[in-house]
Amino acid sequence: MSILPQIRKLYEVITGRKTSSNIVALSVCVGVYFIVPLLTPIFLALWILLPILLPFIIAYINKQDAKKELEAQKAEKELDAIAMEHNTKYHDARYKLVFQVHGYTCGMTCIAILTGKTYNEIFEETKKSYERTGRGEHSEGYIPSEEIRRYLKKYGIKTANIVQFKMGEMKITDFCLSKPTSSAILLVKNRGIRSGHFIVSDGKYIYDPEEGIFPVSEYKIFEFITKAIEVVE
Repeated sequence: MSILPQIRKLYEVITGRKTSSNIVALSVCVGVYFIVPLLTPIFLALWILLPILLPFIIAYINKQDAKKELEAQKAEKELDAIAMEHNTKYHDARYKLVFQVHGYTCGMTCIAILTGKTYNEIFEETKKSYERTGRGEHSEGYIPSEEIRRYLKKYGIKTANIVQFKMGEMKITDFCLSKPTSSAILLVKNRGIRSGHFIVSDGKYIYDPEEGIFPVSEYKIFEFITKAIEVVE
């Protein structure tokens, strides 16, 4: 089993930050181990004890991760029940709604919606890919647009090149009305908000992995599109 995921976890404990780079994590951890002891006697004592304490630190981190996973599984079951209500209400919708469980997983949840996979299947697949290649930002749950296209291709869904829009240039309703039978993953935003959110559109309905299914005309949570990943039928 690779020790690199544990090194990244230790890096997060030391710095309070996330990283997708194994080299950065390893460099910081090694640097802390050899440089910090030179600062004070207290740190020197910690430096001596670190090899002894490290297994306990990693065990604690793993225990916390396991606790978070149990909480996530409970949340997923609750969200599945709510999703079923939406899917029953909008029984004519092209796709089945899937809710995101973790913080920034709207992109990977949109993949689940388009492919018919479960949230957990896509989450675990992207997690394995992240640990193997360092691609994406799985420690935050976020994957960028190009990674979304790569996963869709892997599952047999062909997409057109990503189309980008300036803020305020393309409204969600205008895009959907112009493509009433086309499916797409859309990165949507509102004015004055820096972060975006991925949703799915089939031209008739919006599938928001945080909020539910909405007829396009009734979706008011976000207004503008900044990126579109259109499915090639």
